[in-house]
Amino acid sequence: DSLLILVPWYVWLFTGDERPIRENYPEMKRYMEFCMSMADNDLLYFGLGDWCHHEQNRVAPVGITSSGYYHIDAITMAKFANMLGCQQDRKEFLSLAENIRKSFRNTFYHGDGLYGNGEWTSLACPVFQGMAEPDEVKAAVQRLLTSVRENHHRADFGILGAKYVPRVLAEYGYPEDAYRLITQPEFPGWGNWVKRGATSLWENWDGSNSRNHIMFGDISAWMFEYLGGISPLESAPGFRHFKIQPRPVPQLQSVQMHHDCQFGRIQSAWQQENLLFTLQLSIPAGTEADLILPDGTKHQITAGKYDFQCQIT
Repeated sequence: DSLLILVPWYVWLFTGDERPIRENYPEMKRYMEFCMSMADNDLLYFGLGDWCHHEQNRVAPVGITSSGYYHIDAITMAKFANMLGCQQDRKEFLSLAENIRKSFRNTFYHGDGLYGNGEWTSLACPVFQGMAEPDEVKAAVQRLLTSVRENHHRADFGILGAKYVPRVLAEYGYPEDAYRLITQPEFPGWGNWVKRGATSLWENWDGSNSRNHIMFGDISAWMFEYLGGISPLESAPGFRHFKIQPRPVPQLQSVQMHHDCQFGRIQSAWQQENLLFTLQLSIPAGTEADLILPDGTKHQITAGKYDFQCQIT
């Protein structure tokens, strides 16, 4: 299971603590060896895939989603190997990642941004997991965006697409479409749960199983990272140096959030009115941030309190 690799990665990214990586590296290598033994032409075809989709015939092929995690696992293991001074391991994991990427493209890419059969998760997965070629990303995102809009922003994915699709839309310039996808009230979707009286996340879209489940829970992280705009940087784990890039959407007049890191509290609050965007920030001592405003203006800021304004076009 990729959590063996990705949980230590996120612990390190958000806190700077390398201990879970160092303590579990041998077991991580054993897991990767198991995956290599199960691979067919460097691709994986086992796993639950895009679990809990509301229409079984629209689920992305498991080879796409499992190979996507196989790829990011190999990339992450190469980074771990580099941290630990295991340069031969690093070389081998990078080679594995490249082989997965090439085989993935040869197997699942059909040109003009089309992966798999055009399922939302099939389109978003290679972009999110870093397997799409740079010149393919734009076409895949546009194909995804068109399909999302044609489906009136009703969710067309299971638990994996629930992470990939909103992030890909927001990351490549369409946060409003991601927000509409998250909040629209018709079945299926998160907004439909709220409309039906939900006060917690459910296991599946129709509510027939557990009604206290985390599987569709990445929307909370999405709100912190894209609406609030605060995210860690790999170059300085633990929020010693981080990014602030709020993506306002027309449906919201204001957003307030904070993140408590090891250095103290990072606070972000913005308002918008008549296309004027106003941002208040509080940055704790010992940290610095790269700020990108909605108009594309960039600032490097250190500890302190700040007010910024810009026009939203």
